[in-house]
Amino acid sequence: MAKFDPETENNIEELIRAAETGNAAAQCNLAWSYDEGEGVEVDHEKAFYWYTKAAEQNHATAQYNLGCCYECGTGTDIDLPQAAYWYSKAAEQNVAEALNTLGIFYEDGKGVPVDFGKAVDFYRRAAELGNESAMVNLGCCYDDGTGVEVDQKMAAQLCRNAALKGYRIGQYNLALCYDQGTGVRKNMALAVKWYKKAAEQGYAEAQCNLGVCYENGTGVEQDSVQAVKWYRLAAAQDDAIALCNLGEAYYYGDGVKKCYKKAVEYYTKAAELGNSKAFYKLGICYEDGLGVKKNPVKSFECFQKAAEDDYPEAVYYLGSCYYNGRGVEKDLAQAYYWHKKSAELGETTGMNDIAVVDYGVEISDAERIMWLKKAADLNDDMALYNLALRYLNGYDGIEPDEKMAVKLFRKSAKQDHPSAYYALYKCYTNGRGVRKNRQLALKYLHKSAELGYSKARKVLKTLESGK
Repeated sequence: MAKFDPETENNIEELIRAAETGNAAAQCNLAWSYDEGEGVEVDHEKAFYWYTKAAEQNHATAQYNLGCCYECGTGTDIDLPQAAYWYSKAAEQNVAEALNTLGIFYEDGKGVPVDFGKAVDFYRRAAELGNESAMVNLGCCYDDGTGVEVDQKMAAQLCRNAALKGYRIGQYNLALCYDQGTGVRKNMALAVKWYKKAAEQGYAEAQCNLGVCYENGTGVEQDSVQAVKWYRLAAAQDDAIALCNLGEAYYYGDGVKKCYKKAVEYYTKAAELGNSKAFYKLGICYEDGLGVKKNPVKSFECFQKAAEDDYPEAVYYLGSCYYNGRGVEKDLAQAYYWHKKSAELGETTGMNDIAVVDYGVEISDAERIMWLKKAADLNDDMALYNLALRYLNGYDGIEPDEKMAVKLFRKSAKQDHPSAYYALYKCYTNGRGVRKNRQLALKYLHKSAELGYSKARKVLKTLESGK
């Protein structure tokens, strides 16, 4: 509601008398007093009555406030067409809040037909009158081409205008522009500056994003304790991402003492708000008994909830539950379905499994190799190793190419894949794809053994015993 007269200490009896004589200003101020309980008991029906009286006399603030009553159902039933009507009357008198709200109505089709062009016109008029919310709304239109040609520089400028006036959503949106390089050059230091300004005004999304910057050391010196501080502030406002990030902090002991029980607590709160990553992490906790008792059925249910939102890791784990009969009856066809879906969502483990696992369904060599190559292109160590094996020995439709095999083994080994190191030991020992080199072979054997590969340890033990 817009406030008409800030001096609410007026004698309420005098205000009532003036309103009853037909004074529109008094009627609007009396309505506001009833709305807010200033000098009288809160009575929204009486507020609505007096706003109506003043609005019918063309009092601009009363017309806007009457629109708010109809929009929110305050003192009357919700009636969006009536709300739009009274906002329009106030907009005719250049009430900036009414112009901005009309823009929202036309953009969303609330009480009026959707009309993006009209939405932009109303936002622009309100912005020209200095309304910060309208500046941001108009900026969003320029950003995504709603009712106007896309112009990300203009979008960023409008956010800047609102930000410089201290409007926290404008500050947050300007930070996003610098964070993503939208309409301005990417500049994480400036992103942090504006996130912080909005965060200090209590804007939850800005607090969460500022926490991410501190966690990752982007635009600011890495500081996990500061990250947790800002996550807590956002989490207190039920920001689901911040709640999940707090869960992660406790899960890994990052900025706080590791505590799986606390992690589960925050994951649960985030999951209750629909956060798919939190459901996935809860699934992991129930699967491994971290912070809760092991419960395969609960684990499966959590993966299932996250998979509904196509969270790639959860989609993969759901397939694994079906494959192993963990928390659900074993079903290889379902396992194949979910693993393939995870692969399509970019999950490299799913790509790799589709290529090498037997699901009891027909998978062509071409499809297997396609998924292995996709995962290898994403530098997945297991896929690089499995693809190398096929080049080394020539199967699944791949012609032998020992040099290519060695190249792929090396890429996998760079990620400390123990089997890849052992494969390099074998290649250098037998001269496959490379010249024989006992010194290098032993180096790779030792590395594989250090990483816990049982075959390497066995061979190394045999070699050492023979000395």
